[in-house]
Order: sequence, then structure tokens, then C-alpha cells
Amino acid sequence: MTKQEEKEIADLIGRYVQLRDEDLAYVEDDNVEKLELIAKNNERKLLEISKAPFVRFPIWAQVLTWLFIVFCLVAARL
Repeated sequence: MTKQEEKEIADLIGRYVQLRDEDLAYVEDDNVEKLELIAKNNERKLLEISKAPFVRFPIWAQVLTWLFIVFCLVAARL
């Protein structure tokens, strides 16, 4: 996400909070749709990241993790 997009999101959220705090019962439809679209995109990104937990994890760390797990399982049998 670029700085401009982050600023637009912050402005939209700020506007929404301002309207909510003023007890106004409306928010412009295009702003609501824009916030919903941004939320869906962020949700998709988080889902993609959660599907592959080891993608950014270095190979050596994965190997050490699995060796530790195997060691614990073997030690538990003794």
C-alpha cells in the first residue's frame, strides 16, 4: 500500500469517525463502498499470508524447528 492510499484510508476513517461523533445518521455511499473494498482487500492479503506461514521463514530455521520437534518426540518416548 502506498503512502497516498494510506492517507486516503486515514482521511476516510477520520471522516467516518467525525460523522459518527456528530450523531449524523448518514455517510456518503461512495465512502462506505470504498471502505468496504479496502477491508476486503486487506482481508484477502491477511488470508494469503496466513495460508503460507513458513514462506518468509528461512530454510535453516524451518530445519531447526523440525529437528527440535523430532527431538522432543524422541525424548518423550524415553
